[in-house]
Amino acid sequence: MNSFNKRFRSSLLLYNLVLMIYQTFIRMAAVFNPKAQKWVAGRKGLLQKVKVDFGELKRVENGEKRKTVWLHAASLGEFEQGRPIMEGIKKRYPNCILVLTFFSPSGYEIRKNYTVADYVYYLPLDSRRNAQQFVEALKPDLVVFVKYEFWYYYFEALKERNIPIFIVSAIFRPNQHFFKWYGSLFRALLEYCEHIFVQNEESLQLLQNIGMEKVSIAGDTRLDRVFDNSQTAKQIPIVEVFKGDAKLWVAGSTWSKDEEILAQFLTDTKNEHGDSVAQRDFERRDGEVERSIGGAGREVERFVENGGKGVDNYCFVIAPHEIHEKHLLQIEALLTVKSVRYSNCSEETDFEGEDIQVLIIDNIGMLSSMYQYADYVFIGGGFGAGIHNILEAAVFGVPIFFGPNYEKFQEAVDLIEGGGAYCIEGVEDLVLKVRELQENEVLYKEASTASRAYVLKNKGGSELILKVLSGYL
Repeated sequence: MNSFNKRFRSSLLLYNLVLMIYQTFIRMAAVFNPKAQKWVAGRKGLLQKVKVDFGELKRVENGEKRKTVWLHAASLGEFEQGRPIMEGIKKRYPNCILVLTFFSPSGYEIRKNYTVADYVYYLPLDSRRNAQQFVEALKPDLVVFVKYEFWYYYFEALKERNIPIFIVSAIFRPNQHFFKWYGSLFRALLEYCEHIFVQNEESLQLLQNIGMEKVSIAGDTRLDRVFDNSQTAKQIPIVEVFKGDAKLWVAGSTWSKDEEILAQFLTDTKNEHGDSVAQRDFERRDGEVERSIGGAGREVERFVENGGKGVDNYCFVIAPHEIHEKHLLQIEALLTVKSVRYSNCSEETDFEGEDIQVLIIDNIGMLSSMYQYADYVFIGGGFGAGIHNILEAAVFGVPIFFGPNYEKFQEAVDLIEGGGAYCIEGVEDLVLKVRELQENEVLYKEASTASRAYVLKNKGGSELILKVLSGYL
């Protein structure tokens, strides 16, 4: 056996081991974790359901075969990238059978009733048996995987049946296993693909350097989706009344760390000695910030003197990533200014008279339209696993702020370079950057223009992809 085959077999053994460990772990976690419970419950009896659904399916109509297209997205973010593709296919081929699968409950549970798709399922865990049965039941004519999804046994089952596989909105980096000495298994998956549409030049070069030829740049398909959404954004009268004449911050998809920073920015959060948290953190850093960016000490003093609000005449909308009761209570406890939940409001609510400075969104589905009212936007996730969707805000032309974990997101890198977005390390950075924008109207306009210009310049990738896919339908 040559060295390539040995490495391949070793990689496959390791892949199977990781899958087995993952499945064991998630089944154990399902005892106490609601998300894991949904992951497990959603796959019970799934293959049998798929067989029944497609066994009863009418595949020929008016003498013509109905083509089946299967699109797979890991979760909600990838769904948004795949959505323009699905909707474009359905518009061009309304008679086709469209199947949407998710790996994560956070995608499936929110989009399981997505009406463009004829069928929405969880993806059965990758194994030879599951993949063979799932693909045999669907008999797809075309398969699209979004961004990072590379499942060996599914790719193998599709390749065996000569079913074309496309990857869209993909991003590749040098440290990924595709480009390591042990990555023969995953490089083989790339070879199985009919075409790979990547987001940037770096990804294109990385793939070409390992011999991949069927690769092209089509950007991030979400740009098309957010642009279309901006043209039909829903009016939200309660937010209009809440904003009034004030400058509005919209904080979208926030997590606990994001909310702590926002609370520090919003309020003069005191410790037991009466010192501001921002002041205390600055002093603890022993002047490091002042040495690195200059004048930060004075800005933080101004932050404290101004009651912790940093700037005057601001109101905040906070739309947390998780809206369960425990998290909402945590947010309310953080704030020392008055807040109210959206579900308790109406257009008659006297926000100004009651001195309500924070509106907490306790539902899902409004955020993308809410950005149209924003003067500043804070996107959550940057102090955790990674930032959430910043394009939904950028399309409305507004300065955007987020935490330091953004480097895996091409749009964030591009927007920072273009001057439309800002990375912050903490409340001090936020104060400094906001004051700079507040005191320099030209800079504020340039940042706002840069955000929207980025979307307008880079949209259109979905149409490029659809033209290629049409050749297989």
